[in-house]
Amino acid sequence: MAEVLIGKHCEVHDCKQVDFLPFTCDGCSKVFCLEHRSKDGHDCTEVDNNIFDPSVAREPAETYACTVAGCRGKELVPVRCKFCSHMFCLSHRHGPDHDCTCMPPSERTVPMAETTKMVKQIQDRQQSKPSCKKVLKTEKARKMAAKVALMKMKVHAQGDTGIPQIDRVHFEVTLPARCKCSHKPFFVSAAWSVGRVVDWLANINRLENHNNQQGAEKLRLFHPNTSIAFPMDSKMRALLEREDNPLYSGGEVVLEYVPDGSDQLEGNP
Repeated sequence: MAEVLIGKHCEVHDCKQVDFLPFTCDGCSKVFCLEHRSKDGHDCTEVDNNIFDPSVAREPAETYACTVAGCRGKELVPVRCKFCSHMFCLSHRHGPDHDCTCMPPSERTVPMAETTKMVKQIQDRQQSKPSCKKVLKTEKARKMAAKVALMKMKVHAQGDTGIPQIDRVHFEVTLPARCKCSHKPFFVSAAWSVGRVVDWLANINRLENHNNQQGAEKLRLFHPNTSIAFPMDSKMRALLEREDNPLYSGGEVVLEYVPDGSDQLEGNP
């Protein structure tokens, strides 16, 4: 009878253990067992060289100071007024905010009017959404509901299959009001930043994403209860472990467009 080969040997020299569910390193592409699957576990030779090394001296980034008297604001990119051509921070970029003397009177109320109009549109979209889910007020109730939902979510959730099972975090994502589908289950990596999650969700759902464009409306990820946007550089694992208003795998998050500079989801009950 022919021998049936199941599983693979760990490629660590002193291990060679046969693993029926081997792991392939996304750095060196070698196969390892559960114990040696991490890059540190097998001394991976392809470790990301872009990891910040505090011992390496780096040149300070060029900044652009605001020209408003008394303002200490600085930006990493130049922000100039289209009327007077002076440099300003984001808080003083509009003509009325820095008392621009070159700005025509007809233009003085335009930026605020546009922002007010955009906020009202978001509020109208949120109010028009049917709300049939009961709001869970206690953390204990939210945690229990997330555990129940997680069991069902794992069957249908969409995500990057290259993410190890141990690192997967599942969410029911409420999509922007302009989407045909109101919500979908997804899984992401606990090691991803919020910014990477937003970009991935935008790509997989074919959503417009102008987060890298100054002044454009931004696509942000919000806490379902507080309606406050998560910082884009926060790691998902940190959001799961924080003491106040933590996220739960199997819980909900909200993906929505907001005006540039806003971190609050307006009109959310």
